[in-house]
Amino acid sequence: MLFHKNTTPKLLMTLCCFVICCLSCQKPPAQTTQYKSLFWKISGNGLSKPSYLLGTIHIADDEVTKLANGSLDEMATCEVMAGELSMDIEDPALLVQMMSALFMPKDTTLKMLLSEEEYDFIKPIIVQKNPMIGMIADKIRPIFTATILAEEEHKTNKKPIQAKALDIYLQETAKEKRIKVVGLETVEEQMLAFNAITLKEQAKMLYEGLKNPESSENSQGMDTLVNLYLSQDLDRLYKVTNEQMSKGANYKLLVERNKNMVDRMEVIMKKQALFTAVGAAHLPSDVGIIALLRKKGYKVEAVKL
Repeated sequence: MLFHKNTTPKLLMTLCCFVICCLSCQKPPAQTTQYKSLFWKISGNGLSKPSYLLGTIHIADDEVTKLANGSLDEMATCEVMAGELSMDIEDPALLVQMMSALFMPKDTTLKMLLSEEEYDFIKPIIVQKNPMIGMIADKIRPIFTATILAEEEHKTNKKPIQAKALDIYLQETAKEKRIKVVGLETVEEQMLAFNAITLKEQAKMLYEGLKNPESSENSQGMDTLVNLYLSQDLDRLYKVTNEQMSKGANYKLLVERNKNMVDRMEVIMKKQALFTAVGAAHLPSDVGIIALLRKKGYKVEAVKL
């Protein structure tokens, strides 16, 4: 086992939330805001009790956790909590699935996905930034390497971070409140969606991010995304995410998953009050979770955190 036994499950859980928000770091221009909140109340259309929807960012950050804590009173009124995945770190079968998701096919390596010059340039940088990841960077999916390095860079730019990854923290909090925790997706479903970004494209993203860390497209990276999240401006966060994806990747990673998640949310909401916490990029736009719920006849209102 190349990971420390105490950190492996939580690291894998964080990675398998697939940081949609990290696919781009470019600061977007100003635009009209329609979705100026991370937290939403769902009611009407025959629901006996309101349900709630929280947009998350898959990172450990004290300010992010403090902001999300504003939703815990509403969480306590719900009977079920749903994340993208059910992050039960005690489930050995789930950890096996996540380990499988973490690694590339056995016949593929990072070196094969890049030119010799590109590989020779980034490999020592990865090792220097994170020796543990450097040991396995040839075999794990490049987007995971990029995500780990981006999160660590964010931590070095801030005071010591005590928080857990937000999605894990929320699910553990729900369990403490004796609220049932479920996943709206499986690891296999997320992997199928994630395959919309080819391994070669992922490798190129990793290379460009390490080669040009100070460029306008990569400047401040995760810091920029966290600041957008803390501003609760879902429109700008969505724009950042959407502009850097191909139409095919956007459909698989956002549009198709949004529809599936809403359908599964509805099944639960019709029976029990539901607190849903999924990546913030899934909430806005005319194909986002909020709009899809409204099209089904639900009243979806912003709640101040």
